[in-house]
Amino acid sequence: MVIEERAARARVPWWVWAICAGYTALPPALHTWLRYFPPAGAEPTGLQGADSVVFLHSMRMFATGFYTPFASCHAVHGDHFLGYFATPFFWLYGAMGALGHAAHIDEFMTLGFANGVAAFVYLLSVYAFLREAVPRRTNLAFALFALGGGPGGILYMVSSALGWTRLPSFEMYFQRFAMSLIEGGYNVMAPRLYYTIPLALCLMALTLLIRAERSGRYHLCWWSALLLAAGTFLNLRIGPMAWTIGALYLCFGGQRPSRGRIALGLATGAATLVGWAAGWWMMSLSPTYAQNALRSVRNSLPFSTFAADAILYLAVFLVACVITYRALPRLGRVMAGTLLGYLAAFAILYAVYQAYYGNILVAREYAVTIAISDWALLGAVTGLTWSSWRNGRNTLNTATSAPGWALLWFLLFFALSISAFGHGWFMRLVPARLLALMGLPLSILAAEAVYALRERHARLARGVTAAIVVCGLTTIAVAYACFMGPLDWRADNPAFAWTHSELMTTADANVISHIDSGTVLTPYIPGPQFSDVISLRPRCRVILGMGTLNISDLDPQQMESEVGKFFSRNAPEAERLQFVRDWCVDFVFCSDTRPPDAEVVAELRAAPWLQLTSEEGKAVLFRVLKP
Repeated sequence: MVIEERAARARVPWWVWAICAGYTALPPALHTWLRYFPPAGAEPTGLQGADSVVFLHSMRMFATGFYTPFASCHAVHGDHFLGYFATPFFWLYGAMGALGHAAHIDEFMTLGFANGVAAFVYLLSVYAFLREAVPRRTNLAFALFALGGGPGGILYMVSSALGWTRLPSFEMYFQRFAMSLIEGGYNVMAPRLYYTIPLALCLMALTLLIRAERSGRYHLCWWSALLLAAGTFLNLRIGPMAWTIGALYLCFGGQRPSRGRIALGLATGAATLVGWAAGWWMMSLSPTYAQNALRSVRNSLPFSTFAADAILYLAVFLVACVITYRALPRLGRVMAGTLLGYLAAFAILYAVYQAYYGNILVAREYAVTIAISDWALLGAVTGLTWSSWRNGRNTLNTATSAPGWALLWFLLFFALSISAFGHGWFMRLVPARLLALMGLPLSILAAEAVYALRERHARLARGVTAAIVVCGLTTIAVAYACFMGPLDWRADNPAFAWTHSELMTTADANVISHIDSGTVLTPYIPGPQFSDVISLRPRCRVILGMGTLNISDLDPQQMESEVGKFFSRNAPEAERLQFVRDWCVDFVFCSDTRPPDAEVVAELRAAPWLQLTSEEGKAVLFRVLKP
């Protein structure tokens, strides 16, 4: 208790402020680099990431009267409708956009500053949570969380030096190591304000919940409930995750009588339910968003991709697992044994499946997850039986051992995140999003393992810590410079082209400048998706893009199929003509950065109802001739 009291009273160390400030500077620095210093032969698209087009239009929603260029010409509500922006976190971006307009800063630069500030708030909330939850391990756990990472950054630098990143097959073989590089580090997620702000609110709620339970000051629960409701409202996925963490703490880490802990759990659970219901009601005002999101987004966390990215954490996780497992009460050990049994069965079945189909070097994850998740439940049954039968008495001092609830937190989230129960039905819930709250328990457990190693193997402990931090810093640098930034960008480089929405060739920029107003049809080819790029232009509407999923009246799957048919080889001319008439198309654009099939472009040139308006490089713009 003395250690905890000292930790609670201690000031935040200077290096924590420095880390927070560094993350705050990264997004605006990246946006400045993209806007003002693009590489030779390239021009900024105005985007940073594939989904940034939705954020940018959300930032304009008050100034434009809730206008979306992704609404069709048949939209019942027209193209100005509040319901298109009914998702709660869109209003976060709207508020940031209003502040930017008041300061005469455009949306792209404002988005960079907003992401940086949100990352600062999030990291401070992480530190406050760790100081309350694990006061003896706060500093090391925070350092491993904020600065740690996997080997992806180093491997990419080596591959780039050897010229492998230019090979057509590089992406296929490197996919397992690219997760953190694409996201800029999955722990902090600085470019994603719609995650960092709700996460900060929910972590502050958990901090107050733990403080209320330990100190007996139950009035803090009301503030915890309010913050949890607000975080849930802004992001419906985050709130239930956070409440689950709080419930695990109350069940397996609480120090007060069970009656008080039950009351705290019920109060925060009710707040989560209220926030979720309010958020869902608001989302239901959208013509299509809820249905599109549930129908179009289905994924789980790729098992080998996460294992490769977190390999250094997982290497020391076994040490912490032994320590914390022994510190758990009987029910906790049964729960941990069940989850470990499931994960062990999943890993064995995964290895057998991938070896049988020859997917050792290539990360093909979707089918294997669906095939083995239900069978892996037999491992859960085995683990349940074993842990129930072999259940020794807890002999560790729980006041000085690692929090067992953190072990259960990680095991539960990890087991659910990689699963596709019901032959894939579970993927409708998008369990991959659990990754947003898996870095914290893994960092806590890694910190506990490092402290345990220090007692007998001090050099090994220092080496593990240094390796995690060096890999993490390298990953952050490569992510911001090469995957989100322009350092390794080339229009003819096929590796991870779909991740690059920030740049286009000068030819594309010049041809797009000839579009004055109207509805524009482009092929659905990411990296960048040019309908998203063109949607940012004044008086321009588009048929299909990222915004079709979020701020539109259309079904993105149906439109993707129809647009794909339009740009397919030997598509009947009558069907193409009918498509442009049905959807009020004024222009057809084919890009130079990501050109479609050359034969398709030749067929469009020959169409009598299309007039060539502008051409440069492989970029071609046609105007639709209407009777």
